Amino acid sequence: MRYKSLVWLVLAVITLSACTGQRTLHYTGESENWEVTYRINQTSSDTLNRSASIQYIGEGEPPETIDYHFISQMSESSGGTSLSDQG
Repeated sequence: MRYKSLVWLVLAVITLSACTGQRTLHYTGESENWEVTYRINQTSSDTLNRSASIQYIGEGEPPETIDYHFISQMSESSGGTSLSDQG
């Protein structure tokens, strides 16, 4: 009986420790001219992987370049970029 309890305890600790430390935040937004997706994947306390998609959905020609600024609970990112042929 004691052995079974110990095995279950060890399995529970391993399972719970595998679940902690990773966190994914997914933000989306849309306006009349833009659709934005921003994803942050925190794999450890000091490692963040970020990806963003900014798409022009308005009518007419999109601007050649854009400036952006993202702020979340875990990070902040800004810059400028040229738009691709897909907008």
